[in-house]
Amino acid sequence: MPSSARRTFWLGLGASAMASAVFLLSSFHPSWPIADRGEGYWPMPSQVASFALWLGVLVSLAIVAAHVMYQLRREVRAARKLGEYVLGEKLGEGGMGVVYRATHALLRRETALKLLPPDRVAPATIRRFEREVVETARLRHPNTVAIYDYGRTPDGIFYYAMEYLDGLDIGQLIEQEGPLPPGRVVFLLAQVCASLAEAHSIGLVHRDIKPANVMVVGNTAAYDLVKVLDFGLVKSEAPLDGGASLTHGDQLTGTPHYMAPEAIAHPDAAEPRSDLYAAAAMGYFMLAGQHVFEGASLVELLAAHLHATPVPVHERLGREVPTDLEALVMRGLAKSPADRPPSAAAFREALLRCDVAPWTQEDARAWWRTHGERALRHERPAVDLAFPPTVTVARGVYHESR
Repeated sequence: MPSSARRTFWLGLGASAMASAVFLLSSFHPSWPIADRGEGYWPMPSQVASFALWLGVLVSLAIVAAHVMYQLRREVRAARKLGEYVLGEKLGEGGMGVVYRATHALLRRETALKLLPPDRVAPATIRRFEREVVETARLRHPNTVAIYDYGRTPDGIFYYAMEYLDGLDIGQLIEQEGPLPPGRVVFLLAQVCASLAEAHSIGLVHRDIKPANVMVVGNTAAYDLVKVLDFGLVKSEAPLDGGASLTHGDQLTGTPHYMAPEAIAHPDAAEPRSDLYAAAAMGYFMLAGQHVFEGASLVELLAAHLHATPVPVHERLGREVPTDLEALVMRGLAKSPADRPPSAAAFREALLRCDVAPWTQEDARAWWRTHGERALRHERPAVDLAFPPTVTVARGVYHESR
């Protein structure tokens, strides 16, 4: 059994005492070999020495083996701890790091801990990781994930802790439910716009709005509460601390199904209304249960965003959808940023004015009480396998990362 050397030594002595007692008591039995004075006679001192030798070897082996296992277990525990956080199950992995469920050792508060593995620690990556923390920590909106802590371990692993969210992302929700009722689409998408409105107001562009980065939470405090995640590709209109910008004009970054035309044609031209295009594409996905465009290749998919006209949602579904909601989503998918809603706040206001059957907290509570436990139990992959990964294209080189 795994144990310290000292503890195993004392346990070994106790076991040895019992074995020694049996040995001595047996020596008084008439059939004990010492009574045999024949040719195979073995003096008592020799038998005692042999017994002690074998027992000592066995106890020594037990001490060494237990100590080795004990040390290995301690190393495993140490490897599962970062600062004041004890790591649990792996929740997901993306281009900017790995996310684990964790618990603060003192506060006993569950968190999601995002790690930047050492093999990804290039100077530019560190700067981007630190920027993600700093930028996200500036946001206070209840529909944006909250950042608790940030640090670096002695062996060079960067990490930050954010609130743990027990829910489903939009992709998982659609995978289980299919197209959502228009009222629920408005309810969820309006919260995404509210989060983006705050980010845009301080000069931040998310650049990777997609179903996997929007979590829907259901608990007793709020049902269908939206949390926008992963500001790892965030673009700031002003470089932090007067430093050089980390956004390069020749680098295409984002998720293909949700990239705005201007972000494809001129990556450095991504602006707040590029996020609105992605939000509209996600609204289309929630309404239709299908992406705006599909393509046999990355080039074909990006070309569709640049030149193709989206099929109206009602044609995809084969049934009517609220006209004003469909028109607003299609407006958000306009090729020119100028033809989209002027801001996230304006997009949200237009959503709330749509003539749809409202989705209330009572509706959300009923859904989570009926379907939530089954949905959360549903086994899901640790990485987002349902959607194309984030892509980076620089100087003609295509790279993808989860």
